[in-house]
Amino acid sequence: MGRFGYLLFYLLCGYVAAYGFAFTDPSSTAPLIGASGAIAGVLGSYLWLYPRAKVVSLVPFLFFLPLPLPAWIVLGSWFLLQAVYAHGAGVGDGSVAYMAHVVGFTVGLLLTMLYIGDRREKPPLRRETRPM
Repeated sequence: MGRFGYLLFYLLCGYVAAYGFAFTDPSSTAPLIGASGAIAGVLGSYLWLYPRAKVVSLVPFLFFLPLPLPAWIVLGSWFLLQAVYAHGAGVGDGSVAYMAHVVGFTVGLLLTMLYIGDRREKPPLRRETRPM
């Protein structure tokens, strides 16, 4: 994308995320900046570009275990959690704009799919060795 392209991408994700949240909840009086929606857009882009990259995540099982998991599992789980919270299943006072995260992630994913297309990172081909 380059520096300027990335800046435009980041700002566009934040802009659309903020207005996506405002469109879905027009009665909200909470102040909204859009930075988390922009970061969610970067996460959506990362999912498209590097779905098999290993991401070390803390997985709760009696205590937290650091496990390397594929990015599609980590980011897909995060997106689903944000979507569930956006529909009212979240805990707390509702001061987090979960729908902005959902919209930002979706916009980042779609923009990257359109801009990059199928030119994303491919795993190296395995070279079969045959005995002589």
